[in-house]
Amino acid sequence: MNSLVADYNENDGSLTLTCIVDNKPKTYTLYAYTSGDDQLAVLAADAERSMVGLWNAPEPFPEKLDAKWRYKIGGLEGLQQFFKEAMQSDAAQFGLLDLRSDKTYRMHAEIGRWQRSGSTLQLFPPDSPEIDFTISANGRDLLSHGKAAYTRG
Repeated sequence: MNSLVADYNENDGSLTLTCIVDNKPKTYTLYAYTSGDDQLAVLAADAERSMVGLWNAPEPFPEKLDAKWRYKIGGLEGLQQFFKEAMQSDAAQFGLLDLRSDKTYRMHAEIGRWQRSGSTLQLFPPDSPEIDFTISANGRDLLSHGKAAYTRG
């Protein structure tokens, strides 16, 4: 939440920013998670069209205030407190799953293959066993052990 310097590169759509972390300047380059998202539905086959795109892990503690509300209520101090608590928490969670029309997926730095079979979505990570999700009846949640692991807005 300290001052930062950022530079946007129009050629590749990246944002490079420098900020102070542990009293040292650190530089990060951020890229768009899903590229060409406006065209994905057109490129996907009809049966898989609803699967393609970005999914997010639901808030594990919905009764607690998220970063948006912490900022609205407490301003910058509320947001700083939120991130301090998240860094100290073993249960802090942030998850994105990008299902692409070319049948690959990205989950953070991991890239693998995916397929849909009826109401089951299978992920095939490069170096571990497959991961199965049940697609909810409304098609908005990917369930694991009966709980929503990923959801669409």
